[in-house]
Amino acid sequence: MNKAELLNKVKNVYSERQLIASLKRDQLIAHYRDNNPQEAKKLESQAESRWEDLNNILELAAKNALPSVAKNNLTETPTATDFNEVYKEISNSTNFCNLCNDTAIYNGGKCPKCFSATWVQVLRENIDPLLPQAEHNFDNFDLNIFSEDSVNTAVGKVKPRKQIEGILDLSKQFLEDFPKYSDNLFFTGRAGTGKTYLAECIANEVLAENYLALVLDMLKIEEIINNLRTKQRSFSTKAEQLSKAQNDYNLLLEADLLVIDDLGLQTDLLTNPLAELIAILRERNINKKVTIITSNYDIKDLKKVFDERLFSRLMQNFKMLPFVGEDLRLKRR
Repeated sequence: MNKAELLNKVKNVYSERQLIASLKRDQLIAHYRDNNPQEAKKLESQAESRWEDLNNILELAAKNALPSVAKNNLTETPTATDFNEVYKEISNSTNFCNLCNDTAIYNGGKCPKCFSATWVQVLRENIDPLLPQAEHNFDNFDLNIFSEDSVNTAVGKVKPRKQIEGILDLSKQFLEDFPKYSDNLFFTGRAGTGKTYLAECIANEVLAENYLALVLDMLKIEEIINNLRTKQRSFSTKAEQLSKAQNDYNLLLEADLLVIDDLGLQTDLLTNPLAELIAILRERNINKKVTIITSNYDIKDLKKVFDERLFSRLMQNFKMLPFVGEDLRLKRR
């Protein structure tokens, strides 16, 4: 599934809401008419009269025989809900969202009341394994679990809490600038120091702003790439199989934010996984898409795992952010 298909599913949700609201509205109006026949007849008569007046105005306008003042008021077209507050209340009671009236649009942009939740709902229903865990967010981010005791690093003694405070500040600035393209982020450090958790906090913020943010470890990325390459090489691949594999791969290119977790953890599926990853990052850079990479290796060790020349190419446009301290997962137990 690609990004266009996901957006189309969002449109379908809104279309379904409009249909449901319309059916409920018809039922409520019918119920109101049954219980208030005289009032309903009176209102319908008023409505017919007003629409007749409007039609007369439009006929004059078509003949260019309407005074300019009247022409300027043509935009004030009466609607069904103008005729009585009852109809307005009925309409409001049947809409999923009264701000955009289930259109997803408000003041020329996406509805601030309902679109974000709808967008995330559609993503969760269709590509949940590729999304950040919902509970990994800044509201749940606890600075107190990071130690204030200094630890030795390559650049001297560093306090984990002080270090993470600086990284948090930079991450929040990253979000303020998003989706403006700037440096990508590279989180390094031993396992359990909060790299993936923070990356998912950032990804959830991006999702909440109606962008597409994915979180995949290197094993899953290699699986997606290998699946496409295998389908492309096979003469027995069906068109729909190749299309699905291509769409899965395209998501890696189209995501507004792609978090690549656990670089250095790899399988034997690909002959040169780093070269494939560089091709993805190059395409993303061209299209101004932002990437975050996490790794349990430091840079020196990654150069041993991968070809140093290719790794240097990978590191272009990335800002290095080292995480320090003990394994927080063990500390929580």
